[in-house]
Amino acid sequence: SVAYLQQQIPAADRDAVQALFRRYSEAKRAAGEDVSKLSKAAFEKVVTKQVNALKSKGAAGAQFQIETKDGKVVLKAAKAK
Repeated sequence: SVAYLQQQIPAADRDAVQALFRRYSEAKRAAGEDVSKLSKAAFEKVVTKQVNALKSKGAAGAQFQIETKDGKVVLKAAKAK
């Protein structure tokens, strides 16, 4: 799998989430995926939910990677290091 981006996102940082959304949608577009139904609001909810889930497990924040898996672009969250 190819990592397009690694970026740390604080839970309340909407600008960082917006930047991640742009990179995510650009990666999907570059991979030939349909981006017409992507929603910034829905993406922000997913990212916030993942950050909160990691924080509830003791993480200070989340680190996101945009990868290609089985020909599809996916967003992966992990504890920030």
